Amino acid sequence: MDATSVATIPRGAKGAYLLFLDGRMVYAGKTDTRHGFRDRLGRHADSVRHRVGLDPTRMTFKAMRIMVFSAFDVEAILISEMRRLDPRALSWNDSGFGSNDPGRKRDDGEPAPFDRLYPIDIDRPLINIPAGPFSLDALLKVAKESVPYLLRYDAKFDFAPFSVTILKKAPTMRSVITAVAGALPREFQITVFDGRIIVYPENRTYEFAREVLRGGS
Repeated sequence: MDATSVATIPRGAKGAYLLFLDGRMVYAGKTDTRHGFRDRLGRHADSVRHRVGLDPTRMTFKAMRIMVFSAFDVEAILISEMRRLDPRALSWNDSGFGSNDPGRKRDDGEPAPFDRLYPIDIDRPLINIPAGPFSLDALLKVAKESVPYLLRYDAKFDFAPFSVTILKKAPTMRSVITAVAGALPREFQITVFDGRIIVYPENRTYEFAREVLRGGS
């Protein structure tokens, strides 16, 4: 499941779809928005990238075009029928798969089951990042655009005056945040969760943090 296969769907097409992992149904959904399948499945294709233990090539999908949506809930009917056929199916529904940023107020919360099962892979090379000097502002922006998961940092802080040099082309996110931490003031903390990375001036212990890097380290 990749952007190329998603692009084969007619632009603006809407309907219901199933996602499969190794041929097993894991998610059912619908799209009746103006963006259609391409937008929704494209976001799902992103959601399965850079995850530990999850290879996007193991993913496939089936999509059924529906020209007119009636009053009945197509998604609920599809989920009910698929689970009737196989009670173990659709394990990603209600798992937090493809969910949006939970927001700053929920950084203390328990990780979504999907994120816990397939945490983000911060050791994957980021091919869009060249070697060379960066301001922290520029590096954080390009790193954020290079990964399919959330990298959130304090928008009120001016990162531009701080700089760092990336020594190797296509560094991993681990290398990037290690370099960023080394260049930041000591009051900063970089926290890696199962599904996202946050960069804020704080000194906090998060129950569900995977890794923590302190500024100046």
